[in-house]
Amino acid sequence: MHCYEERQVICSLLQVARYTSKFLRETRLEQSQEEGTMTFSDQTLYCRDCNSPFTFSAGEQEFFAQRGLNNPPSRCPSCRAARKAQMSGGGYSNSRNSGSREPRQMYSATCSSCGGEALVPFQPRGDRPVYCSDCYQAQGVSRSSGNRSRSRW
Repeated sequence: MHCYEERQVICSLLQVARYTSKFLRETRLEQSQEEGTMTFSDQTLYCRDCNSPFTFSAGEQEFFAQRGLNNPPSRCPSCRAARKAQMSGGGYSNSRNSGSREPRQMYSATCSSCGGEALVPFQPRGDRPVYCSDCYQAQGVSRSSGNRSRSRW
């Protein structure tokens, strides 16, 4: 057998083991629900990332059941920790939760009210007024107090 074929056989066996494990879990759950009591026993599961076996303990199963979590963990504790660290550590750079962001590009413009320099996060087109921070806040105060009938939304 070649390495590729051996890998195919191993992957097939792992899938059979997962499906068998899932079937047995569901059967046990149905039986225990019919009896009104839930009994748990340690189970050996296989990690979806590294394919290593790990134990899904009876205590963990009870914890999952109490919180209504129907699916068992698909990753071993070390792969779960690595994935969690990757997700919170900026592994997904487009995520809003990544914590670090590139500095926003600012554009220089002339304030339409006072004539001073205004730094704005957009490129001014010239067809609309641009205000510095102080004048913008002053405009916002006068707008909100004088024009209540006109809604922005």
